[in-house]
Amino acid sequence: MTMSDDNTFNHERWVRRQSALAEFGRQALMVDDLDALLHEAVVLAAQGLDIGRAKVMQRVADGEALLMRAGVGWKPGLVGKLVIDAGSKSSGGFTLKTGKPVIADDIESESRFDVPPFLREHGIRSLVNVIIQGKGVPFGVLEVDSDELRSFNQEDVDFLQGYANVLAAAIDRHDTHDALTRLAEERAVLLRELQHRVKNNLQIITSLLNMQIRRVGGGPVEGQLRIIGSRVETLRVVHDSLFEAENVNRINLPRYLKALCESLLSFHGARAEDVTLAFAAEEADAAMDTTVPLGLLINEFIVNSLQHAFGGGSGEVSLMLERVTSDRGRLILKDDGPGFDRTKASRVGTGLQIMDVLASQMGGKLTWDGESHLKGEGARVILDMPLV
Repeated sequence: MTMSDDNTFNHERWVRRQSALAEFGRQALMVDDLDALLHEAVVLAAQGLDIGRAKVMQRVADGEALLMRAGVGWKPGLVGKLVIDAGSKSSGGFTLKTGKPVIADDIESESRFDVPPFLREHGIRSLVNVIIQGKGVPFGVLEVDSDELRSFNQEDVDFLQGYANVLAAAIDRHDTHDALTRLAEERAVLLRELQHRVKNNLQIITSLLNMQIRRVGGGPVEGQLRIIGSRVETLRVVHDSLFEAENVNRINLPRYLKALCESLLSFHGARAEDVTLAFAAEEADAAMDTTVPLGLLINEFIVNSLQHAFGGGSGEVSLMLERVTSDRGRLILKDDGPGFDRTKASRVGTGLQIMDVLASQMGGKLTWDGESHLKGEGARVILDMPLV
């Protein structure tokens, strides 16, 4: 082979190696399984140097030992289990100690480090390795082992170092992902615990309010306590829904609204025992920022109906939810009481003002049907609201 031919051959080999390395780098950005990525690295490293064996030795035991984390060409049972000394008794330990790649063209004449028994058992004669960097300390060593005498050069070292650098970045990404996952899981546990405590506290507050309601035995004080109590009950149902939801930003509205209405009517006891609920809701979800003010708005409507529409008698409260677009919905609240003309009312009650504020807070628009009372249809409001 002439020098020209040799240069052409080396160039072709370099292009082939760089193409393989580029493809490995692309895979490293997409693969989440670190063990699979380490295995792919040793396979490609061995193929790139036309050698049958390669391995990744990972620092373990605070750097005192090396574990064969990945490997190709070794006897069964070694990968994931073989642990050797990380000191100068191995090529990997020597590499980590010096911080430099190691080339051993003939391990039988090697004096810098000892040769582990498993290398001799596999008939290894030559090796080359590089460091896989990590956060603060190296992750380990990428090594290729030949059972024939082989003169490795700087091109071989650079080739291996390219894989080691890609692995270092992938390992860092993997560790960061794991840390963020653990943090998210810890926060999820804390959130669940907080929701559970809030739920219990709201139940206690509701019980205390019920005790006070029974003590006062009627009058305006009882009415005010019931208004406060129903708002607390609304918040309790909200937290129940949050506690049960897999995603706190996607609350199932039919389930939440049905539970809320039934709970509020139950809370008001005798005042609502002859009041029925007509309920119809299409499947839709809403974020927590919507469900809280939505629940309070519905509470104000139901309280208003119990106070003014039915007068302690029988009646019906109706709730209908329909999806208008992918991200907007329409909620219609009605009762079958006498209704009222809000535009001619001498004053707007606090509850109605609160409903307007709550609708605005959730990014919705509340419209009162000004003609429903003329048709004998009672009070009727329409809420345009956001969905997710």
